[in-house]
Amino acid sequence: MTVSFSGDLPEAHIKRIVSDRIKPIISRIEGVGQVQTAGGLDREIQVRLDPSSLAEYGISYQDVCAGIAGGAVTEPAGYVSQRDDRVSLRMIGAFESIEDLENTVIPAPDGQPVPLSLLGKTADAAADAASIVRADGRPVVQLLISARANADIVRASAEIRERIERLASEIPHISAVYTRDDSDFVRTAVKSVIRATGIGIALTAAVIFMFLGTLSATFIIAVAMPVAFASTFFPMSFHGYSLNLMTTLGLGLSMGVLVDNAILVLENIYRFRDMGYEPSEAA
Repeated sequence: MTVSFSGDLPEAHIKRIVSDRIKPIISRIEGVGQVQTAGGLDREIQVRLDPSSLAEYGISYQDVCAGIAGGAVTEPAGYVSQRDDRVSLRMIGAFESIEDLENTVIPAPDGQPVPLSLLGKTADAAADAASIVRADGRPVVQLLISARANADIVRASAEIRERIERLASEIPHISAVYTRDDSDFVRTAVKSVIRATGIGIALTAAVIFMFLGTLSATFIIAVAMPVAFASTFFPMSFHGYSLNLMTTLGLGLSMGVLVDNAILVLENIYRFRDMGYEPSEAA
């Protein structure tokens, strides 16, 4: 399944909502195997250093990288004891704003502390787009959802739609469009199998009645075929098989074999009865 998200918000904001809020919820749905995002822009904090400022203070690019990395380290800071309790402490070094990053001190070779703001500019920007996805001429963020092996695609798709519609109603200025849904093909295949089953039963009953001219044989065929078809679902459920492309294809092929066997077996029984055999012996 492929779901496209768009709205009035910036692309980076929509990408962050899809990646941080929608994707984890969809990943936990039963039957979902892998969830990936495509399109949109990723948020990126850019530090644009000025070569002349670096040369003035004698600071290299490596010094700046080491200073930023050292300021974003979370370390243990001991513990606090109170009666029988002991609470561990830690020092969080994550940057919470652009100002915190700009105030990071980079040591110069002479020991002088130099703020990062004097060495260049810091911007809250977007990273280079790794992929471009558009729908109806508008940039969108797509969620690519793959099902697990032997998963119930129809049930998983229905739950995915329910969750996405609920999330879309909670998140303003964002809408979802289902670009591709493999469950539609499965539903169509199941309907085709059911329709072919009904046509096969009707044609088989008509052929039996035309050539044998008995209502009893027609009734046997009309009852035996749907019973045989419906009883297939019990072993399928027991062994964990669901309705998918392979199982519906197998049901369709088995219906053709069942129609042929029903006509051949019943016609052969009547042939032996015409030869003088009792019904039980002919069967």
